[in-house]
Order: sequence, then structure tokens, then C-alpha cells
Amino acid sequence: QHFKQALELLLTLPESKNRDKQELSLQLALVLPLMAIQGFASPEIGLAVTRAQELCHMFEDTPELFMALTQISLFYSTRPEYRKSLEFGDQITKLAEKLGDPMLKAIALYILSWPKLNLGELTQSLEHTKQLSAFYDPEKHGHLAYVFGYDLGVMCLAFGAWALWLLGYPDQAEEQMDTAIAHARRIDHPHTMAFALVGGIVMQWFLRNREDIDKYTDELVPISYDNGFIFWIGHALIYLGERKTLEGQVKEGITRMKEGVATLHATGSETCLTRLLARMATACKEMGEIEEGLKMVEEALELKCKFEETYMEAELLRLKGELLQFQGEEEHGVEDYFRKAIDIAKSQKAKSLELRAVVSLSRLLKKQDKKEEAIELLEETYNWFTEGFDTEDLKEAKALLEELSK
Repeated sequence: QHFKQALELLLTLPESKNRDKQELSLQLALVLPLMAIQGFASPEIGLAVTRAQELCHMFEDTPELFMALTQISLFYSTRPEYRKSLEFGDQITKLAEKLGDPMLKAIALYILSWPKLNLGELTQSLEHTKQLSAFYDPEKHGHLAYVFGYDLGVMCLAFGAWALWLLGYPDQAEEQMDTAIAHARRIDHPHTMAFALVGGIVMQWFLRNREDIDKYTDELVPISYDNGFIFWIGHALIYLGERKTLEGQVKEGITRMKEGVATLHATGSETCLTRLLARMATACKEMGEIEEGLKMVEEALELKCKFEETYMEAELLRLKGELLQFQGEEEHGVEDYFRKAIDIAKSQKAKSLELRAVVSLSRLLKKQDKKEEAIELLEETYNWFTEGFDTEDLKEAKALLEELSK
């Protein structure tokens, strides 16, 4: 309300460059509380960002312009218009070079990490997060949480951890995610803490560790509801619905998961939905709700095409193959989905998703009495890994290899 009142008062003043500069600061400041209570891409944030974009053209290369372009890029990356976000990211990178501030250069690279992760450019995304992580000091830079609405260092560690898992380094990924959560606790900034907990929940879902998913979810729920963090409430509803579904309260669980998706849609942000729908479909598959699971996969694949959010594409195709297999689809059709999932995972260097798809295909080949092909395929993928041998995915792959070799 204070920021809105200030903007109304500004309109009563004569036009001047100083007034425009004040308005730019206020429009950007307004984004932060709106982000928390309405979500990352609400229409009201869109209006503030659009006006900030108009005002940017009036200013030379300054730190204020850098901050404005950064907020605009972040807005588009959560709508999610990833290509548009990267266009602003390129401007930000060039401006940071001109201004010569090492911290601004590191922030500029961080801005690129989220869209690149979603576009399936995993190696580049990881490299960008490393740049800021190497420079970031929680004691020195913790105040940036009040500039951007969340702590950049924490989120950089989290996104880097996700990229590490996808690229096939589960132990490093979990360790880095634990560091991100520890930093968030030290900073004691509620919005950052909610963000970090979601990062931890995603990591434990990757690792298939139900106990820690539930632990972090139980912590996320009160933080989200007590602070009115609508975007994170949407996530919490999906996680709670997933839990109910897996506990056997299937109808209620699916209803709650769908309520979570509707809440996210209401915020104007559709980022993360391919991953969240993959989770929901996985829970449905495990409980025999095949039709429901297939609907969720199809919705996710449509979003993948709409936004080029491809980093979960391999997993979605694998899931579709498994769901169709349960439904009695012909084996060659199921096999096509598994092989396509493997090809996409390989193109993204997503070794963890490649392993899952290879395990699914190897089981099918075993059923078709093609043991030698299955062993060759599975050995090649399994032997690539150098860590994570106590994770569910690698234990499952090893057990299948032993079974095939008998």
C-alpha cells in the first residue's frame, strides 16, 4: 500500500527525469511484495514490469538500469517465457561488463541459469550457477534477498544442485542442496526459506526419498500459509495431495493435487508445471490410476511444447510408455517411447533420466527375451556413474543387471 500510494503521489508531480527515476525504483520495489503474495507472474506484477520496461529506455547504463532489466528478465523466466528472459539476460550481461562490477557480472550469469535449465541446456545452466556460487558470501550478500525478493546465492545453489542430479551426480547434488538449505536458515528470510524447502523437496523426489520429502513438506506448509506465499501454497497443495494419493486416499489426493495446479495457474506462472505434473503422474501410476496419470503426462507435454520447457521431457516420455504398458499398449509402441526418452536424455546429457529410461527399456527387452541387448544397454549406462550407488535408481539398475545376468 505504501508503494502504491507513493506511485499515486508521483503522478501529481511535474514530469521530470528525477520523477521517472523515482517511479522506476517504486515499480521495481512493488514487484517484491506482489511476488510473495500473488506469485511470480501475476497480472499486477506484469503491469509493474511493463511500466518499468518503458521507463528503462529513458536511462543510460547505470546500476538502476541493471536492476530494472534483471527484474524484467526474472519476471519473464517465471511466466515462463524463457527465450524472452534470455534476451534480457544478454542485455544484462553486456551492461554488467560495461559497469565492471564483479557482483553484477555474477548476477547476470545467474539470471541465465533458470531459463537454460528449463530449456534443457543443463551443462550451461550448471556453469552459470558456479560463477555466482564462487563469488557469493552469505554474510556479505544476504541483504540481496530484500532487493530481489529471495536470496540469489541460495537459489543459485539449488538450481545448480538440480542440474547436478540431472547430469548424473546425485551425491554432489544432494550435498549442494543441503548447503543451500543451511544458508537459507542462516539468512532467516521467509520467502527464501520457502524457496529452499521446495528445492529440497524436488531434490528428494529426484532421489526417491519419501521420508525427507515429507519432512520438508511439513516445514513448507506453515511458512507458506502463515506468510500468504500463494505460489508456494500451490506447490504445498500438490505435495500434500501426492502424499495422500500414495497413502491410498487416491480420490482426495488427486483432487488436492489438481487444486495446487489451479492455484499456480491463478498466479500467472506456469514454470515448474512439467515437473510437477510428472510427479502427479508418477503418484497416479504407483496407485494404478492409469487414465488420470496419462492425462497429466499429456498436459505436461503440451506445456513442454508451448514453453520449450524440455528438461523433464525424457522423464515424461518414459512415464507415458510405462502408463501405456499398464494399459495394455502394444510393446513396439511402448518401446518407441522408451527409446525416444533415452535419445532426448542423451542429447541433454541428463544421465540420471537416461538411466531411468534405460531401466524401463531393459525390463521390456527382458520380457521380449532380448537379454543380451538389455545387458549391453544397461551396463553401458550404469558403468558411466561414479557416485550415487546407494540411491534408489542405481540400486534398482544394479539389481536388474544381476537378474538379467543369471
